[in-house]
Amino acid sequence: MKHITVLSLFILTLLPSCSRKQGDVSPAEVEVQRVALAEASKTMTLTGEIRAQVESDLGFRTDGRITERLVDIGDHVSAGQILAKLDPHEQQAAVDAAESDVRAAEAKLRNETSNLERQKFLLSRKANPPSEYDRAEESFRTAQSSLDAAKAQRGTARDALAQTELRAGNAGTITATIITAGSTRACTSSAPSAS
Repeated sequence: MKHITVLSLFILTLLPSCSRKQGDVSPAEVEVQRVALAEASKTMTLTGEIRAQVESDLGFRTDGRITERLVDIGDHVSAGQILAKLDPHEQQAAVDAAESDVRAAEAKLRNETSNLERQKFLLSRKANPPSEYDRAEESFRTAQSSLDAAKAQRGTARDALAQTELRAGNAGTITATIITAGSTRACTSSAPSAS
C-alpha cells in the first residue's frame, strides 16, 4: 500500500513538467486595486403626488347651512377639535319638540298606570268586570310603547344636533377643504386629516 501512494505522487509530479517547454513561459500581467466603500448616487426625477400615509375624509352627517369653517389647508388639528359648524336652529327645534313629546308620553303613562292600579283594585273587589281591567292594561302597554318611541326620537334628535359640529377624529393636518361658510349643502364637508 505504501508503494502505490509514493508511486502515484511521483507520477503526478512528473506530469506537469513533461508538458511545459522551456521557452514557452510568459509572465502574466496582474492589476491590483484596493476595494473601498464609495457613495454611488443617481439623480432621479419622478412625477407623482405626495400624499399622507393615512387620510380621513370628514363630512357632516346632517343637512344644514354652514355657519363657520374654523380651519384652513395646512392647519394642524388635534383629536376632537371642531373643524366646522352648521346652523343648529333646525336640529335644536327638533330636540325641543322631541323633549315635549317625551313629557307628554310620560304624563300619559302616569295616567294609564294610575288607571291600571284602580282597575286592579276594583277587579280584586269584584266591582268591575275583567274586561275593564284588560282594557286598562292594554292602554298602559300602549302608553309605555309611546314613551319608548318618544325617547328614541329624542335620542335621534339629540344626535342630529351633535352632528352640527364637525370634529376631527384624530390629530393631523388639513390637506383639503371643499366647504365655505354660508353654503348650504347636504353632507359636503370634506377635510382629510392625516397624521
